[in-house]
Amino acid sequence: MLVLNPSEVVFAGEVWGHVRSVAIDRVAEEVIAERGEGGAEVVFADVPSARVNVKVVREMNDSELSSPRPGQSAVLVLVASLGASDARKKTISMQAVVTNVRHEVNGRGATRAVEFVAISADGHSDPITVAGES
Repeated sequence: MLVLNPSEVVFAGEVWGHVRSVAIDRVAEEVIAERGEGGAEVVFADVPSARVNVKVVREMNDSELSSPRPGQSAVLVLVASLGASDARKKTISMQAVVTNVRHEVNGRGATRAVEFVAISADGHSDPITVAGES
């Protein structure tokens, strides 16, 4: 899932401005692939463990001395407008743990990328909740 220019991003109750993008990637941590007898092609595949990685990229227009810290856990919420109408607005939320905070400065300005892992409540349910989905 990729959300460009979300209308709102909130982490730990703090509204983050100037968010350029939010990427939500579902990654297989373990893949089981079995081949048939004598064949080269996979006849069965399964993913017994996976995780959800999230990356929020913000434009940094001013100096900022505070930032989230790796290990910090809180609710991450983003609101995405998929069109000009509020009827197509989606709210995506998850419990998330910060894994990395990185900064980049170049001729176009400065950005901060905050990376997270989304946490499932029970290890079975999807850690991502989408409200307003049609």
